[in-house]
Amino acid sequence: MIEIDSLSKHFLLPDTSYLKVFDTMNITIDTGDFVAIMWQSGQGKTTFLNILSGLERNYTWSVKVLGKKLEELSESEITSFRGRHISYVFQDYNLIDSLTVEENIELILDINKLSRRYSIDDILSIVWLSSKKKSYPIELSGGEKQRVALARSFIGRSDIILADEPTGSLDEGNARRVMVLLKQLWKETGCTIIMITHSEDIAYFAESQYILRDRQLIKK
Repeated sequence: MIEIDSLSKHFLLPDTSYLKVFDTMNITIDTGDFVAIMWQSGQGKTTFLNILSGLERNYTWSVKVLGKKLEELSESEITSFRGRHISYVFQDYNLIDSLTVEENIELILDINKLSRRYSIDDILSIVWLSSKKKSYPIELSGGEKQRVALARSFIGRSDIILADEPTGSLDEGNARRVMVLLKQLWKETGCTIIMITHSEDIAYFAESQYILRDRQLIKK
């Protein structure tokens, strides 16, 4: 599913020196894996996710996703590829305030021309939000907003879910509820999930765990 071969990423600093973010990083993630990477803020987690999704293209060596070397795709090809195959769960929900819960979830299908995996009523039932179908984000709690974000990521037939600190804005109770749902949806759909988290407790919901150490991903 995902093969990272000798990935290196350096930033040029104002004094013309280089800041190394990754240095010859290697990891293979199989189809259907649920992988958690324990990653502290300021160590390049956003850069890593942007590389996996093709948003960041200035790196060396190879990132292969679903058999495609991302560095070999044109901008239009990678935009289309990302829309058809990759969905996101963000820490801050990324909901549109002027749209209802239903409209926020359905929007990803329209934008990316995705085929449907669930009906709106089915996915809302799974994430315990059937009564919130016509509600607006301002009327929801933080936990409810993140469950909308889960529904939005799984309603279409995306192959890969990138989860960036999905419980980072939630209290302990809501964080656990979101992770129980994320794992349930992973089991039902067979998606591949790559989750970034700073929490060891959250990481252990995944099937395998890695930690970033010395610019390398080390399996725990």
